[in-house]
Amino acid sequence: AVRIAEEFHGKGYESYLHERQQGADPLSLIRSFFRFAGTWVTAHPEVALVATLAAVRGVGRNPDRPGTNQVMRQMVEEAQTAGQIGQAVAASTVAGIFNGLLLQCALIGSRDSARKQEQWLLDMVEVVLDGVRA
Repeated sequence: AVRIAEEFHGKGYESYLHERQQGADPLSLIRSFFRFAGTWVTAHPEVALVATLAAVRGVGRNPDRPGTNQVMRQMVEEAQTAGQIGQAVAASTVAGIFNGLLLQCALIGSRDSARKQEQWLLDMVEVVLDGVRA
Protein backbone atom coordinates (compact mmCIF):
# COMPACT_ATOMS: atom_id res chain seq x y z
CA ALA A 1 0.00 0.00 0.00
CA VAL A 2 2.81 2.38 0.87
CA ARG A 3 4.61 1.67 -2.41
CA ILE A 4 1.41 2.19 -4.42
CA ALA A 5 0.63 5.42 -2.57
CA GLU A 6 4.18 6.67 -3.09
CA GLU A 7 3.78 6.07 -6.84
CA PHE A 8 0.57 8.10 -6.69
CA HIS A 9 2.32 10.89 -4.77
CA GLY A 10 5.12 10.91 -7.33
CA LYS A 11 2.66 11.19 -10.22
CA GLY A 12 0.77 13.92 -8.41
CA TYR A 13 3.96 15.85 -7.77
CA GLU A 14 5.03 15.50 -11.42
CA SER A 15 1.59 16.73 -12.52
CA TYR A 16 1.87 19.70 -10.14
CA LEU A 17 5.33 20.60 -11.49
CA HIS A 18 4.11 20.31 -15.08
CA GLU A 19 1.08 22.54 -14.47
CA ARG A 20 3.25 25.03 -12.62
CA GLN A 21 5.75 25.15 -15.50
CA GLN A 22 2.84 25.70 -17.89
CA GLY A 23 1.96 28.84 -15.95
CA ALA A 24 -1.11 27.71 -14.02
CA ASP A 25 -2.14 30.25 -11.41
CA PRO A 26 -1.78 29.25 -7.73
CA LEU A 27 -5.51 28.72 -7.07
CA SER A 28 -5.77 26.47 -10.13
CA LEU A 29 -2.80 24.49 -8.82
CA ILE A 30 -4.46 24.06 -5.42
CA ARG A 31 -7.75 22.92 -6.98
CA SER A 32 -5.96 20.59 -9.38
CA PHE A 33 -3.93 19.10 -6.53
CA PHE A 34 -7.07 18.28 -4.57
CA ARG A 35 -8.98 17.04 -7.61
CA PHE A 36 -6.16 14.59 -8.31
CA ALA A 37 -5.89 13.53 -4.66
CA GLY A 38 -9.63 13.21 -4.11
CA THR A 39 -10.13 11.13 -7.25
CA TRP A 40 -7.31 8.79 -6.29
CA VAL A 41 -8.44 8.39 -2.68
CA THR A 42 -11.99 7.66 -3.82
CA ALA A 43 -10.75 5.04 -6.28
CA HIS A 44 -8.40 3.40 -3.76
CA PRO A 45 -9.85 3.95 -0.27
CA GLU A 46 -8.21 0.96 1.42
CA VAL A 47 -4.78 1.71 -0.02
CA ALA A 48 -5.16 5.38 0.94
CA LEU A 49 -6.11 4.42 4.49
CA VAL A 50 -3.14 2.09 5.03
CA ALA A 51 -0.67 4.40 3.29
CA THR A 52 -1.91 7.42 5.26
CA LEU A 53 -1.43 5.59 8.52
CA ALA A 54 2.08 4.62 7.41
CA ALA A 55 2.84 8.20 6.36
CA VAL A 56 1.77 9.48 9.78
CA ARG A 57 4.42 7.14 11.18
CA GLY A 58 6.97 8.43 8.66
CA VAL A 59 7.15 5.19 6.67
CA GLY A 60 7.72 5.01 2.93
CA ARG A 61 7.99 8.63 1.79
CA ASN A 62 10.47 9.35 -0.95
CA PRO A 63 13.08 11.68 0.63
CA ASP A 64 13.88 13.16 -2.78
CA ARG A 65 10.37 14.60 -3.13
CA PRO A 66 9.09 17.38 -0.87
CA GLY A 67 6.36 16.40 1.54
CA THR A 68 2.74 17.25 0.94
CA ASN A 69 2.74 19.96 3.61
CA GLN A 70 5.75 21.65 2.02
CA VAL A 71 4.16 21.61 -1.45
CA MET A 72 0.86 22.84 -0.05
CA ARG A 73 2.55 25.66 1.87
CA GLN A 74 4.36 26.73 -1.31
CA MET A 75 1.10 26.83 -3.27
CA VAL A 76 -0.58 28.88 -0.54
CA GLU A 77 2.38 31.29 -0.36
CA GLU A 78 2.21 31.76 -4.13
CA ALA A 79 -1.54 32.42 -3.97
CA GLN A 80 -0.92 34.99 -1.24
CA THR A 81 1.87 36.66 -3.22
CA ALA A 82 -0.40 36.80 -6.28
CA GLY A 83 -3.11 38.45 -4.17
CA GLN A 84 -5.54 35.58 -4.79
CA ILE A 85 -5.97 34.91 -1.08
CA GLY A 86 -5.40 37.09 1.95
CA GLN A 87 -2.30 37.06 4.08
CA ALA A 88 -4.07 37.44 7.43
CA VAL A 89 -3.62 33.72 8.06
CA ALA A 90 -0.12 32.24 7.82
CA ALA A 91 0.52 30.03 4.80
CA SER A 92 1.64 27.23 7.13
CA THR A 93 -1.73 27.38 8.93
CA VAL A 94 -3.71 27.22 5.69
CA ALA A 95 -1.48 24.35 4.49
CA GLY A 96 -2.14 22.56 7.79
CA ILE A 97 -5.90 22.94 7.27
CA PHE A 98 -5.60 21.57 3.74
CA ASN A 99 -3.53 18.64 4.97
CA GLY A 100 -6.17 17.97 7.63
CA LEU A 101 -8.77 17.75 4.87
CA LEU A 102 -6.59 15.27 2.98
CA LEU A 103 -6.17 13.23 6.14
CA GLN A 104 -9.92 13.27 6.79
CA CYS A 105 -10.61 12.19 3.22
CA ALA A 106 -8.08 9.34 3.34
CA LEU A 107 -8.96 8.04 6.81
CA ILE A 108 -12.69 8.59 7.04
CA GLY A 109 -13.96 10.18 3.87
CA SER A 110 -17.20 11.99 3.50
CA ARG A 111 -20.05 10.71 5.63
CA ASP A 112 -22.41 12.26 3.12
CA SER A 113 -23.33 9.34 0.88
CA ALA A 114 -24.92 11.68 -1.65
CA ARG A 115 -21.51 13.06 -2.62
CA LYS A 116 -18.36 11.30 -3.71
CA GLN A 117 -15.27 11.87 -1.63
CA GLU A 118 -13.53 13.89 -4.31
CA GLN A 119 -16.46 16.32 -4.51
CA TRP A 120 -16.61 16.54 -0.72
CA LEU A 121 -12.89 17.34 -0.68
CA LEU A 122 -13.20 19.97 -3.40
CA ASP A 123 -16.17 21.56 -1.62
CA MET A 124 -14.17 21.73 1.63
CA VAL A 125 -11.20 23.28 -0.19
CA GLU A 126 -13.50 25.97 -1.58
CA VAL A 127 -14.82 26.69 1.92
CA VAL A 128 -11.24 27.22 3.12
CA LEU A 129 -10.36 29.33 0.08
CA ASP A 130 -13.46 31.47 0.59
CA GLY A 131 -12.41 32.03 4.18
CA VAL A 132 -8.84 33.02 3.41
CA ARG A 133 -9.88 35.25 0.51
CA ALA A 134 -11.78 37.49 2.93
